[in-house]
Amino acid sequence: MTEAAIDESRRLLRIALADFAACKALIHAPGVRFANAAFHGQQALEKALKAVLTARGLDFGRTHNLVSLAGQLKQSGESLPETGDALSLINPYAVSLRYDDLDDELLSPALLCDVVALLIEWAANRVEALCRGVAL
Repeated sequence: MTEAAIDESRRLLRIALADFAACKALIHAPGVRFANAAFHGQQALEKALKAVLTARGLDFGRTHNLVSLAGQLKQSGESLPETGDALSLINPYAVSLRYDDLDDELLSPALLCDVVALLIEWAANRVEALCRGVAL
């Protein structure tokens, strides 16, 4: 793995953590729609998954699709934590629900935070293992 890939993977993880902090700060804030908080949760997940893909030297293109990113990781041999259908429920918050004036909660705030925390922790561990050259 190149030094540039290591730096980029770690940078993506730092941004994922900041997005997750924004998600948690907004999730119960007065006057804030759930979709606004969930957008930051989706962004945190996207960056965490992309951090591992970057550490593995894989090109993920221009996508916000969490299911696609997770699938690409699985095809590369990664074993992701079980999240059920949560990634497909969080996906719409990337774009479509940010521009909708309805405040549909496709999943609970607690599930959103649990999934984001789980995958960020997994991604951080995988990135560090890959940076050290540790096999799956």
